[in-house]
Amino acid sequence: MNKQKLEDNVSRVRRELIAFKLLPYGPGVVGGVCAAIAYRLAIPTWIVRMTLFLLVLCSGIGLIPYLLLWIFVPNTERTPSDYTARTGDSV
Repeated sequence: MNKQKLEDNVSRVRRELIAFKLLPYGPGVVGGVCAAIAYRLAIPTWIVRMTLFLLVLCSGIGLIPYLLLWIFVPNTERTPSDYTARTGDSV
């Protein structure tokens, strides 16, 4: 009985963390922002990640837009079926 209750609680907390984008779901490493941008622009995800990294490292201007997108980009329940075709990344 207690084991089942614990598993239910863990499952509930995991769903909540995914909903708040604190755990990755699908191709995203943290919040899935770079994966969403890459999918939208149909470019490899590594290009978006490298660009963001360089923006943050060189000038710091990439951090605020990333955080805003992390908050406002809708979370998906599954990876789009054409994700690999559009970005060239495996899921």
